[in-house]
Amino acid sequence: MIEAPMLFFTTVDRSAPAPARPSVPQIPRSAESIDRALLDQPAEWACFPSAWHLAAWRAEAGERLAPCVDCLPEFQARMVRLHRCRHPEAVFVDEDGELVGRLPTPAGFSRYGSRSDVDPAASAFSVVLACRFLGVDGVVALLGISAPSLPHYRNGNRTLPPAKFLALQAAVRTAARFITRS
Repeated sequence: MIEAPMLFFTTVDRSAPAPARPSVPQIPRSAESIDRALLDQPAEWACFPSAWHLAAWRAEAGERLAPCVDCLPEFQARMVRLHRCRHPEAVFVDEDGELVGRLPTPAGFSRYGSRSDVDPAASAFSVVLACRFLGVDGVVALLGISAPSLPHYRNGNRTLPPAKFLALQAAVRTAARFITRS
């Protein structure tokens, strides 16, 4: 019997019992296309070791979420001690058995940023629908926003405040019911 050589691309740490060993982090497939030169650049969020790490996280999580959603209390405490935490006011809540970070807002806790807990995609979608149902003038009058700023809300660059978002959602639902009954 001839044994074929085995190639190992990693070493296994056997010094600790299996449950105590940390898992090996996997590089997300979408991160393979991220420029490795970003490894030498600082990240916009100082809690990330490099701009590449932030770009890899964004590739998986999306552009709109705040990184605080994937933070942990121990990591936050370490970053606060090192003066690298952008949002030391972030709190951690249990959602379906998982501890997630949230940023305080006037309306509650948010995963999108400290201003609003309205999903930017839902906000943009509601604005687009409202413009079709009510017209630009109707949306401007209903929300009290300027017509020149409306494209920013429509393409998702700006997010409606929670109260205006709920009012717009109600108007869109009413318009949709009215149209479907006709």
